[in-house]
Amino acid sequence: MSLRTRLQVSITALVGVIVLVLSALYLTSVIETRFRDAGREAEDNAQRIQSFISELTSAKLSAAEEIPGTIDELRAAYLEIVEQEPELGLLLENLMGAGASPVIVEGLVTGPGDRILAASLEAKKGQRHEPLPLFEEFESKGVFAKLTEVFGDNQDYEVTAELGLEDEKIFTIRMNEIEGLRAGSRRRGYALSDGRVVGRAAGLDAGGCVGLAYRGEAV
Repeated sequence: MSLRTRLQVSITALVGVIVLVLSALYLTSVIETRFRDAGREAEDNAQRIQSFISELTSAKLSAAEEIPGTIDELRAAYLEIVEQEPELGLLLENLMGAGASPVIVEGLVTGPGDRILAASLEAKKGQRHEPLPLFEEFESKGVFAKLTEVFGDNQDYEVTAELGLEDEKIFTIRMNEIEGLRAGSRRRGYALSDGRVVGRAAGLDAGGCVGLAYRGEAV
């Protein structure tokens, strides 16, 4: 092989390596941005549902002829209000509609025992939700681990937010996300960040915790 030919081969190989490196860096940036934006959207949606539930329960209890007198009665009233409110399911469904991130596939509100009280998919109402790893777990992974997950066996995660009475959690809002290439063709769930709502008078207040989830859950 002549010197000229060897030089041409070397240059071609070098250009190929540069292209591969630049492509990998670009792909990594796209993936990081995509899921970071989806995580923020899931958190925003969770807070929106959180506010909706707080306002809903406060309005319903304020209009009730008889205010619950014990924590057990108040808890039961909150659960009944949320489970029987059709607008909540419609709101969750709309948040999964056109313009939403394809990574966020499902929105849920769960109660005691992870029973689904409201969902973006009506058929899931009344079922038990199997909690998913929190989105922070995915975010803490290295670049190679993220790429492997995106292009391999996808793991679902969630963002969650909680509402409750005093130190007792009653509701968990979940925004479920899928970390992989299947996300664009599937809408299954949506989770919120962990949060707590404390009962005051006839209403719920959001507390300090809030959470999110992928792939595929706060009061």
